[in-house]
Amino acid sequence: MSDCFQRSRAIIPAILVMLLVVIACSVTVSAATIDLSVSGNIPYMAMTPGIASQNTSVNLTVTSDTATWTISVKDASDDAKPPSFAGRMVEWDGTSAYVTSPKVLGANMTVSGGTVTGSSGSSATLSSDNQIIESGTAEVTSLEIPLTFAQEVAYTDPHLTAPDHVYRIVVTFTGAAA
Repeated sequence: MSDCFQRSRAIIPAILVMLLVVIACSVTVSAATIDLSVSGNIPYMAMTPGIASQNTSVNLTVTSDTATWTISVKDASDDAKPPSFAGRMVEWDGTSAYVTSPKVLGANMTVSGGTVTGSSGSSATLSSDNQIIESGTAEVTSLEIPLTFAQEVAYTDPHLTAPDHVYRIVVTFTGAAA
């Protein structure tokens, strides 16, 4: 009789564990979302050798239904920009293409996100890899975050002499919500 009782006790805990697993697996999970937009532009940025030129005319607007979100930044390396120049401003013909044998600034551009209520900002030196410049600390709706673009220029950086040529970089922002 005692053998039968011991077997019954062993079966009951096994059934309870199975029920708990089924309950835990049937929980509905919804995905977190983030919406990101960029406003403003930098038509021209005055550059002075020896000074990190800065521009603050661009803002991010973020909406996220979770407090755990990030914004990353990288050089888009668009329009056949040579990969070896990722993060640096490269000579552009002013209308449609990077020039053959372009002039290139020596230092990579830096992008910094501002710290505002709901977000903590940091700086990233641009490269071809995503780097976090904003980390969410709260759910946000249309949170406006100021950005700072900084470019160091040295006396040894090449001067552009061709008419209408400019230094150019295209930056990609990526939002992620967890």
